[in-house]
Parts: sequence; structure tokens; C-alpha cells
Amino acid sequence: MIFSRYRITLPYSGVGTTGSTSTSAFTQTSKYITLPINLQFTPVGVGEGVDRLVNQEVYKSVNPTYDGEQIKYKSPNTQGYDLTFRFYNEMTNTFVNDYAAAGFDLPTDYGKNNFRNSYFRLYFYDTNEPQNRNLLFFEEVDIFGTITPSVNLSKIYWLRNDELFKTTNQNRTVYMIGRFFNAKTGKIHEFINTPLSVTSPVTISQFSNNSSWWTSPLLIVNPKNNNGEYQFGPVSGVGANTISSITLTEQIIQ
Repeated sequence: MIFSRYRITLPYSGVGTTGSTSTSAFTQTSKYITLPINLQFTPVGVGEGVDRLVNQEVYKSVNPTYDGEQIKYKSPNTQGYDLTFRFYNEMTNTFVNDYAAAGFDLPTDYGKNNFRNSYFRLYFYDTNEPQNRNLLFFEEVDIFGTITPSVNLSKIYWLRNDELFKTTNQNRTVYMIGRFFNAKTGKIHEFINTPLSVTSPVTISQFSNNSSWWTSPLLIVNPKNNNGEYQFGPVSGVGANTISSITLTEQIIQ
């Protein structure tokens, strides 16, 4: 703070000033001093308020921290799961476990790029409802080295610190469908979870009334419930080791 020093002497002579009013030189004991007080003011603490506002807006603008670290979840079966695909054979109007139904001539096409570059992709969703599901992750499976449409599924990759696992003791159910990307024909074949008893195309009514056919549910086991082990498997087979295979059938609706 800056102070101004004034010296007052008696007797006083001269003209004193108060604002714009002048007085005589002799005013007995009254003395008039002009004090430079500014009547305009600025509220204090504005700087702190601005800093607080900036911090609040920055916090709202920055995305929350997301832990996306993934880890391998293994099958409780040491051999994994045999994942078998049934293609639709138009000639016989049935589903068969044969690449010939997808247009390949094996073993002739075995070493060709159109077979080597074909692959399966597995999609994992958060719900069985096609209209409302969100894609969580996918896995690609190379078919090179196979003669029939059967591959091994022994692991998937999912979040190490799943929020569901952190806050509850629940396991996570994911819903799987498959697609085959055919490098020979350019066609994408979609696969669903119809029973093995279904050997020919289904009607739209059958498909709509059997929601269990839409996807194949898998359980990602909460490691808190599994002695710290990161495992996954079919919903009805986790822990029992009784299910060793999963069969998906090409989605053909007539």
C-alpha cells in the first residue's frame, strides 16, 4: 500500500480547497486537505474466479481417463475350443462343413492366394439384440493350414480392468457371430448359432422366434471369482470343461 504524507502548519494562510469549493485563508481551526481517493472500484478476487472458471471448463472438455489395457483370456480347456463352420450348399440345400460350398476346390485351391487370403472374423457384442447391440471387439482367424472349415479358438483379448469386474463380482457375457471373408468370390458369409438339427435354410418366422439362434453367448470370467485366472468359454461350459466345440451355421433365410 502507498501512503501520501501531508504536513499541516499553523497559522494557516492561503486558500484551502474541498472538491471545487474554495474557502478563505483564515478558517479558524478548520483545515482543508485534498485527498486523492478514487471512488471507482474493481471487485477483488476476480483473478481467482477466472482461474477457477478456466479449470472447470478444461475439466469438462478433457475426456476422462480410460484404461484400455488388454490381456489374454484363455480357454479352461488346454486344447481350446473347436470352432466349426457350416456353409450352405445350394446344390443339396443343406449345410455342410466343407469349403467346396463356399466355392473352393481343395486341394487345388489350397496354395492359391484366393484361399490363403480368405479368413474368418469373430464379432463380440454386448447384447443379443441385433437392433441395440454394440460391438465390443473382434478376432480374426486365419484359415491357412486348414482343410475343412474348423479352427481352434483358445484365447481372446479383453480388458484387464473391466469396469464390471472392478465394481461387481459379476462375469461378463458377450455375444458372438462369425463372418467369412471369401477372397475368391468376394462374398461375405455370415454365421449364426442355429442348432445342429437345423440342416436347411430357415424362414424369417423361425429366425425371429428363436432369439437363441442369433448369437453364440460366451462368458468372460471375472478373475476375482476365478482365483485370478483370466478365462473364457461358452456360457454353459465354463468351469465344467464339458464343452469342447462350438458350431456356427451360415445365415440363410428363405
